[in-house]
Formats: sequence, C-alpha cells, structure tokens
Amino acid sequence: MFSSGVFIDRYIDVDNDYPILDERQFDWAKIKNYFPIKDYPFIHLNSGSAGVMPQQVVKALVRHITEMNSKPPYEAWKDWQEIKAVNKSDLANQLGVQSDELAVLRNTTEGLNNLIFGIPLQAKDEVVAATHDYPFVINALEQRVQRDQVHFTKLDINLTDATDEEIVANYRNAVTEKTKILVLTHITHREGRILPIKAISDALQKYDVKIILDAAHSFAHFQYKLPNLGVDFMATSLHKWLNAPHGTGLLYIKKERIKEIYPLLSADATRTDFMDKFEYLGTRAFHQEIGITAALMFQKFVGEQRKEERLQHLKQYWTDQVKNLDRVYFCTPLNPQQSCAIASFKMDGVHNLLGKLKKDYKIHAKSVGTDKGAFIRITPNIFTLERDLDVLVDAIHQIHKS
Repeated sequence: MFSSGVFIDRYIDVDNDYPILDERQFDWAKIKNYFPIKDYPFIHLNSGSAGVMPQQVVKALVRHITEMNSKPPYEAWKDWQEIKAVNKSDLANQLGVQSDELAVLRNTTEGLNNLIFGIPLQAKDEVVAATHDYPFVINALEQRVQRDQVHFTKLDINLTDATDEEIVANYRNAVTEKTKILVLTHITHREGRILPIKAISDALQKYDVKIILDAAHSFAHFQYKLPNLGVDFMATSLHKWLNAPHGTGLLYIKKERIKEIYPLLSADATRTDFMDKFEYLGTRAFHQEIGITAALMFQKFVGEQRKEERLQHLKQYWTDQVKNLDRVYFCTPLNPQQSCAIASFKMDGVHNLLGKLKKDYKIHAKSVGTDKGAFIRITPNIFTLERDLDVLVDAIHQIHKS
C-alpha cells in the first residue's frame, strides 16, 4: 500500500513478489533472480542504453494489458487515474518537487523536445549545449536554429581531464545576455561523467537563462533533489534506471514556468497552466504508464540508498582491477563524486575490442565514440554480480596479455 492509502493489491501481489529481505546480509543473487535477463546467454553490461524490468514489473504489466483488453481501453484508463496520481506523487517526492509540476511522457527525448521547441525564442537569441550532450538534443537544437534563426553555441569540453571548476568556467564563459536556453546533461551518456549542475547554475544566476536538465541517466541511479540543483526544467526516462516499462518518461517544469512553455503537440486551450497539456498524446500504451507503480514498488523493495551504494561498488570492483594496466585508459573519472555505475575504457593496440568481448567472453557491452577514439562503456545494474564482473576483468587481462 502506498502512503496515500490507495490499495494496489489489485495490480501487485505484494506478499509473493516482495518477500521480507535480510537487512543484515542483503542477498544480491536473489535480486538477480528477479530479472528475466538472468537467462540471457551473454553477461549484460549495457544498462546504459535501456533498462530491463524485473519479473514483478513484467507480471504487473501483463495484468494491466489483460485489463485494458477486457473492457473498452478508455474505461480502463479512467479507472487507473487514481493510480496515475499516486505514481506522480511518489515520483515528485523522490525529486523534491510537486506532483503538479510533472508530466508522464514516453522518454527523455520527448520531454527535451517539448522544452527545446516549446520555449519561446526570437531571432538572434542564443542557445548553448555541448558536444557531450546526447545527439538527439543536438539535433533538436540545430532544427530550432533552422526554424527561428537563433544562434547555437556548442561547447567542446575534454571531460576526461577537466576538473569540475574548469567545466563550470567553460559554461560560464559561453553564456551571455543573449542566451535563453542552456542544456546540461546530468550524467553524460558516453563517459558517465556526473556534471556539477548546481555549481554551473550558481555561476549563471545573473543571467536570465532557462536551464534544461537531461537526467536520462541520473534519475533512480543516484539520489538528488531537483530544487538543490537550481534548474527549472528536467526530462528523464523511467525505463532506464527505475526499470519501469519501456516507453515511460518524465517531464518536470517549475510551476511558475509551466504557462510559458508550448507543448510539442496541440492541447486543450484551458490547460495552458497545467502539466497535463504535455500529455495530450492520443491513444497510447496506457498500461505501460500504470506499470510504473510496480517499478516504484521494486525500487522501495531494494532501497534507494542501497542501490546507489551497490552501483558505486560494482564500478569500483572492476575498474580497480584493471585501471593500472598499461594501454588501458578510462575516459570516466572514477571517484564517486564524478561517476556512479557507468565507466568507459579503451585498450590501445586492440582491434574490435567490443567484438572480442562478445564473441570470446559472452559479454554484451556498448561502444561509444569520443574525441579520444572509441571506448567500451560498461554499465552494470543491480542484477549484476561480482562473478559477472570477474569475467570482464579476466577478459581484459587476457586480451591485454595477448
């Protein structure tokens, strides 16, 4: 039962799906067994591209699909409105905001596009982003340039070597009186670098710039409160680190800013001041959105703090064993203040390292391109065990020797 008093027994088998766990000796192997990905023939180390659902979420989703097809779909959607409100309240509490400042969308890209195209701009206004931002963000900003003849300043920061102070200085020097939009990525998708968002926003207080936070990789990855970051806009994907159904995302706009932003799709004119104007998407997979309930339950089952500590541990576990090898280089700063689960590395002199890991060691990872060449991004999750990472470590050592 949620704290609001709304019973969820109709959708989630609490007694069977969420047994009491031993707090003194938390068993991560049991957590792994909850994820169907455990049967994948490869060791899955690419949670950075998209999350996977635990069986509790899958089961709940099947129930929702069945219900939605056992009655007229919009009758099911009408019945689910109370659960939708509870989900928003729970998400708002995690972020330290109000539930009426949130809209549930399909992913980060949709949320960011609503902001990039919805913030009013005039010719010769400036927008600022960086090469380390997600390509879809850059594409959207470039399209805004073509439509409205605004100026786009694209920063190129060496995140591998730059200190937080140098990153702040780069953004501070790029913003001018003409800058209207600044896009910041909380955790970069290639390097896994946690950017100093609060320090950047503090450095820009004298400017009337709207800061958009791309939180695709940060929400439910590590804990933070949005008011502490000094941003008025945020978008994230719940199907990444919350392990919610695929095609679920979240948009945040500070309450006093909501009326300023045009929705990407048309909405009822009476909803100008309300976040649901961004949810006018027509018929969609309503069951996916209600499946967020089970994902939130699973997160509470594991524990937010425990999850963050586990992800930090997994990163340190494997990187500590290979970081001192010659020819092995990281583009990710490995200290806990600047990265969490994600770490990207390369090995000089090795051709097709990604292919070798998959073919010879059954490791599924991701290749990411940077200005320093291609790196292998390793992204464990709470279903990853130390023995899984032992295979990765052994692989790196063996390939290094050869």
